[in-house]
Amino acid sequence: MVCSRWYVLRKTIYRHRAAVAAAGIVLTASVTAAIVSTNFWYQSERDRDRLATAVTELERQHAETVEALERATLSERLARDRLDEMTTFARDKLAELRESLGPEHNVTLKSMYDLSMLLKRQGALAEVEAIAREAVEIYEQRLGREHVITLRLIGGLASILQDQDQLEEAEALFRECLDTRRRTLGEDDPATLVSMNNYGSFLNRVNQPAKAEIVLKDCLERRRRLLGESHASTLS
Repeated sequence: MVCSRWYVLRKTIYRHRAAVAAAGIVLTASVTAAIVSTNFWYQSERDRDRLATAVTELERQHAETVEALERATLSERLARDRLDEMTTFARDKLAELRESLGPEHNVTLKSMYDLSMLLKRQGALAEVEAIAREAVEIYEQRLGREHVITLRLIGGLASILQDQDQLEEAEALFRECLDTRRRTLGEDDPATLVSMNNYGSFLNRVNQPAKAEIVLKDCLERRRRLLGESHASTLS
């Protein structure tokens, strides 16, 4: 009886084999689609989790960046306010010293220098230039134009003029410092080499590379010979 039923079933399947095959294909496709859909769902869930984690991390980093910028801005504002206060104090102090001690007193000159450094940090180069010119005039009258202190102040004035693009006068002063030190101190004196470096750097800045190379190469060779290859001045 069982065999008869199995025989009938086989005959039926064989007779309708095309329909059975089609049904098998449909079933296989359905199962495959279900598997793919399930995998896609899991993958989508993982992608959503990763995206959520990435967004959370970006939000955290953004918050930290904003906080750091706010701290930096506050710190900068406080530093600027403090600098303004210090400059006002130095200006008032210099005015008092000019009146009580005179403009040529050493304490007054030191106060002039302190004020010029504060003004330079603020970018008030015109005021710095005025103070530098006054200091050069005072020391020239007191010590002479070729004194080491006067020459140092002249070199400082040249740098200030360079920063303001007053290049013609700046070059003349750089050149004066170098020529005077060569004549009074010698070619190999450290102060002379500083002037050589300053003048060469100036020439390079004003697009005179050929002249700058000659001066700077001479300065470097002398420093190598006098100070050695590893000395800070040679390396700079």
